[in-house]
Amino acid sequence: MFVAGVVVGVIGGAVVAHSDHSNYRDYSKYSDATLKNEIQEKEVQIKQYNQTLHHIQNITTENFETCLREITAEDPKLLPDDIEEKKEYYQNNPVQFQQIVEGNLKEKLQSEIAREQKELKDIDALLKHINQTILTKK
Repeated sequence: MFVAGVVVGVIGGAVVAHSDHSNYRDYSKYSDATLKNEIQEKEVQIKQYNQTLHHIQNITTENFETCLREITAEDPKLLPDDIEEKKEYYQNNPVQFQQIVEGNLKEKLQSEIAREQKELKDIDALLKHINQTILTKK
């Protein structure tokens, strides 16, 4: 009986001791109120970040629209051919947009240079002809 009493006492003591340690909230680093405050602070930060993001998106959209208006006023042919279908894509990928506009501008300038060089050659040929005509009349 003595052994049974000791076994029951040990088991009972283990159960009581275990129940004291299973209450993890007593040993938690933070109380529930602290956790709730931290959650609320994080929610406020998330809201502020979202507002900042929305503000930046609005500024980006306005800048892109201004850029489109300026390019269109200068020469609409500089814009990508698919600007209407992919406007949002180009707004989100400004490097791609810039490369296309710069490529179109380079082509336009090379074309203008070639045309002006041809005009200069034509003027040079005309001046030669005029000089020869004047010299032969003297």
